[in-house]
Amino acid sequence: MRRAPPAIGRCAAIVLLLPLGGCIEDQVQQVAMCEAGGVAAEATLDDTMRGCMANNGYEWYLADPRCGTSDRMSRNPFCYQPSGRIARYLYQVQRSNE
Repeated sequence: MRRAPPAIGRCAAIVLLLPLGGCIEDQVQQVAMCEAGGVAAEATLDDTMRGCMANNGYEWYLADPRCGTSDRMSRNPFCYQPSGRIARYLYQVQRSNE
């Protein structure tokens, strides 16, 4: 029996794992939930947001050009990426296809 070429196997694995990955829509929803649960004081809101996102599987990531530089960076979903290895890989695949 012939085996599929390795590239086809990798593509099939990505397609099958894509729904498990960290999509940007998930990040947008998580940022909104963290912001809603945050405190009113601006100085601690950044720490609260980053902690909330970290507790929900995201890490601070400033390399995305859409993150920008403003006082509201902690509330920008593009300033985070999934912290899990597979989810981060799938997120990077999604970003490269945008």
